[in-house]
Amino acid sequence: MILPYLILPSLLFVSVIFAEEDVLLERLCHPTERRSRKTCECNNEIESPWGLPALKIDCSFKDLKSPNFPGEVLPLYSDSFDISWNKLEYVPSFESDSLKILNAMHNNISELVENNFKHLTALRELYVSWNAIQTISANAFDDLKYLQVLDLSHNNIKQIGFNVFSFLSSLEKLDVSWNRNLNSSNGVQKHDFYLQYGIPLKLDSLKLERCGLKDIILPEKAMLTLLSLRDNEIETIPSVLPLGLKELDISGNPLPNLLENHTNKLTNLENLFVEDMPSLTTVGINALAHLTKLRALSFQNCRHLSSFHEYAFGVEATNRSLEVLSFRGSALRSFNETLLPVFQELKEIDLNGMPLRCDCDMVWIKQLKIDTHGRCISPSRLRGVKLTDVRSKDFSCDHWPRWVYGCLILITLIICAAGISLVVMGLRPRSNRVAMRRKVGSNSPYARVTIEPNRQDNSYY
Repeated sequence: MILPYLILPSLLFVSVIFAEEDVLLERLCHPTERRSRKTCECNNEIESPWGLPALKIDCSFKDLKSPNFPGEVLPLYSDSFDISWNKLEYVPSFESDSLKILNAMHNNISELVENNFKHLTALRELYVSWNAIQTISANAFDDLKYLQVLDLSHNNIKQIGFNVFSFLSSLEKLDVSWNRNLNSSNGVQKHDFYLQYGIPLKLDSLKLERCGLKDIILPEKAMLTLLSLRDNEIETIPSVLPLGLKELDISGNPLPNLLENHTNKLTNLENLFVEDMPSLTTVGINALAHLTKLRALSFQNCRHLSSFHEYAFGVEATNRSLEVLSFRGSALRSFNETLLPVFQELKEIDLNGMPLRCDCDMVWIKQLKIDTHGRCISPSRLRGVKLTDVRSKDFSCDHWPRWVYGCLILITLIICAAGISLVVMGLRPRSNRVAMRRKVGSNSPYARVTIEPNRQDNSYY
């Protein structure tokens, strides 16, 4: 008899909850007959592996603004919320204990304030890129202890609060790229980047592209595996980097050369990208010798790279793990045969767009079993021919240095000039030469002649 009295209040309580939920759901997700350009789109899906319902809410491209945004409490089982491509000036204060993904990209958000995401405790991914964010409050990410992905790229961040990421204990991927004034933030280049902003050591991926940085200090004990420093103002690879780093992108920086002391600590590196370097001219001896685990290496579009040392991979060239190598668009003209042990283990190599000199120093390239994609630019008889299509006998070289040939040509010209002058002198008439040597005297045809008047002609007078 007591059981019905217990069940009835429970049913009433559940019905009230679902009624409230229907109201909340209707505020965001209108029925089909009431939908318009301003309404959001909602899809109910079954989330694996537990088979729980997951509500996907899409409010993108609705011209929404922060003051009139529909609702703050999200419906039950909300899984992802997309408010991108609107006119939001700040992130609305949402409340949900199930939301995992929030996409607020492409809005007019200018700052992230204290406790901005306090009621989204289950959030896993947060995207606020392509906004106008200038400052981030020190407590902006409080209570986001499950957040794994944070994208702050393509903003105008000038100031980041001290220890701002310290509450993100589960953070794995952080992208702060394309904040060109980030270098003006206090201590960003002088102090340990992790300690300055409270970044957890378990962070796996860090992107700091186009931030105006000249240097960066990262702890050696960090578990970071991917670091991108593209398009900054770095003139040398930072001396303090995580020892476990597996992928480094240093492309687009004014690095003049790559030397041994730049890479001698990066022994676990698997992918290295040194692309689009406007000042890079030299890869020195042993510059890559310590990178024995390297699998992919790219110097693509380094248009002033003209010197690649024959022992860049070390004297014994012991690197056997390298599979992909690209010099596409560089200024290198030739490679020494000492690189054969490394090159012959490659699965892919790109020499396209290089001014290759196909002489006897490059004949060893014929031993490679893969297409190099390179073409000869000299000698002229092989110009435009694919490197792998040139016959071995066509890789010819001069036996003497070029200056010797120049001297021989000059001597030949001098001898020819002297011979021609002798021939010209020999062809001149001999009589003229004798006449010119005679003395001028009384018997000479050139002697002085005096003309006197004839006396007989004047006898009549």
